[in-house]
Amino acid sequence: MGVRLASAFSSTMIANVPASGAETVILTTPTIGLTLDNAAVLIVWYLNQGIGTGTTTASARLRRGTIVSGTLINLGPFLSVTAGANANFNGCYFDTPGIVGQVQYSLTLQGTGTTGAFSNGDGCIIAFVL
Repeated sequence: MGVRLASAFSSTMIANVPASGAETVILTTPTIGLTLDNAAVLIVWYLNQGIGTGTTTASARLRRGTIVSGTLINLGPFLSVTAGANANFNGCYFDTPGIVGQVQYSLTLQGTGTTGAFSNGDGCIIAFVL
């Protein structure tokens, strides 16, 4: 007997970080069904961004759900960036959402000292149920 493990992915950019630098959802996976109760989920992501004016650091975070108030999955560090330049962010993280029927994941980005909006380059996010 075989088991088909679920996955969901997206490369559709939703928004870009505004001139305020506020945490913003950039990518969201489609809904994914857990094949087993309490299954672990591996989330892998990549993001290329044009860094906004004034920005000195940026932080990418994974959240469960589709909004910035969703459950925080990782504590993304604030990394030094150069305003006006392109920056690449990438990573992977595990989540154990518990006994849920369906789940979505979002990648957010936030800037510090930002006075000009970021510009979206390229990005993708994929969640694998393990």
